[in-house]
Formats: sequence, C-alpha cells, structure tokens
Amino acid sequence: MKQALLFDMDGVLVDMEAVHHEARLAVYRKYGLDYERLRHIPVAGRNTDGIFGDVHAVLPFPVPLEEAVKEKRTLFVSLLEKSIEPLPGVRALLARYAASRIIALVSASARSTVDAAMRSSGLDPYFRFRITAEKVSRHKPDPEAYLMACSQLGVDPASCVVFEDSGIGVAAGKTAGAAVVGVRTGYRTEDLSAADLVVPDLESGRQAVIRFIEGETCR
Repeated sequence: MKQALLFDMDGVLVDMEAVHHEARLAVYRKYGLDYERLRHIPVAGRNTDGIFGDVHAVLPFPVPLEEAVKEKRTLFVSLLEKSIEPLPGVRALLARYAASRIIALVSASARSTVDAAMRSSGLDPYFRFRITAEKVSRHKPDPEAYLMACSQLGVDPASCVVFEDSGIGVAAGKTAGAAVVGVRTGYRTEDLSAADLVVPDLESGRQAVIRFIEGETCR
C-alpha cells in the first residue's frame, strides 16, 4: 500500500498554461521581444527561471533577467485572482485520501505562484506540505525535489505515488524511486510512456488510479 501521494501542480491539479502564456506574452510585448522567434522554447513542466533563461539566450531582455522573471510572476499572480477550477477528478481523489495518506505538492513553480493557485482553486487545505522552486537547486528532470519531499516527510520513495503531466516530471519521479501516474492534459502531447500508469485525467481514470494506489485493498 502506498503511504504518500506527491502531486505536480500545473497540468495535474489545475491547468494554468493559458494564464502563464498570457503573462509571458505581456512581458515579451513590454520589452519588444518577437514571440514568433520564441515559440520553439519548451515550457511544459518548467518554471519561469528556466524558460526566461532560454528566452534571454535567444532575444535578450533589455533589463536584468531576474527583473523580467519577477515581472512575469507578479503579473501571473494578479491574473490568478480570478477563480480557476481544479482539473476533472482532482477534488474527489484528494478528498478520498485526505485522512488516510500523506498528500504533498512538488512543483517547479515559485511559492507565490503555488500559493495563489491553491487559494484560487480552493485546493489549499489539502496541501499543507509544499516543495517549490525556491527549495531546490536542481529542477526536474532531476529527482532532487521528490527526494527532498520524501526525506522531509519521512517516507521511502518506493512507498510514494507521483502524479505528473510532463515527460521531465515523470523522469524525476521515476529516478527518485517512486511509482508514477502520468496524467494527460488535453492539448499536450507529452511522452508519458515511462510512467507506471497513464490516464486521460483523474476523473475518467479514477478507478485505475485507486487500484494503483490501494492495490489489493481496493474495492
């Protein structure tokens, strides 16, 4: 039986890519950066530091990189003031295991982003323990964030189930030694084949996920 459930945030619990995209574009426009020359830069599963670092290498911001990152995050948090809904099946799954499993959030996003998203979506009460970008020095696909979560929670990675929607997130969970559920978020075409279980979402894949977590105890 699995003791702990470790969730990535964006694309697993909530889908904030449209909001991220809006905030990134606003910063690009402010500084005159041509988005068409930046489309090739990957964004799935990555934080703003990494994305804007790649942007800066192609089209340098006319301000320090740290300032551009801060502007994007500030704008993003303000855009999140409008309520966002959890993805299908998320609330029901969290409610099922709130009393019987350790539930934690392991995200590459900044703490301000994570906190705003959790408040806006109403998922805040489920995630008292959070690993965010500021706590790690090596981001996914490096397993540092998941290993740190397991260490601080006092659980063996082998007793954990990681929920991820990106290939680099799946790699991070697997390298850490956890079992991984890959969640496909609509428009994304991520390769999740390395995951132990892949579901379209946590609603249609609910029974498969429950069996995966509970094993023979599932009813």
